[in-house]
Amino acid sequence: MTEKYINHLFYCIINHGKKESTLLHYSKIQYPITSTVSSKLSGKYPPDTTIIFLSDMDDGRIKVSSRRQDGKVNLPELLAQAAKGLEESTAGGHIRAAGASF
Repeated sequence: MTEKYINHLFYCIINHGKKESTLLHYSKIQYPITSTVSSKLSGKYPPDTTIIFLSDMDDGRIKVSSRRQDGKVNLPELLAQAAKGLEESTAGGHIRAAGASF
């Protein structure tokens, strides 16, 4: 399921025309820190870099956090498109900072 979602997420990013400036990180961590890590990373990369951090949570869900400081990608729309059709998925947020889980 995770690999299928990551592939679909890349497909959505490519459709937005932003694949050249995307940092995607996936890891299994036991603490809910994806938002903090994404925010810290977004401050260390150029404003036109899309940061996407995915994490396996202990409850079996995947948490996704995204950031992009220039506001040229609608992150809630991107994540909603990527989560579409997945069971028990949610996505939302702001243009520059959004999240999803499934």
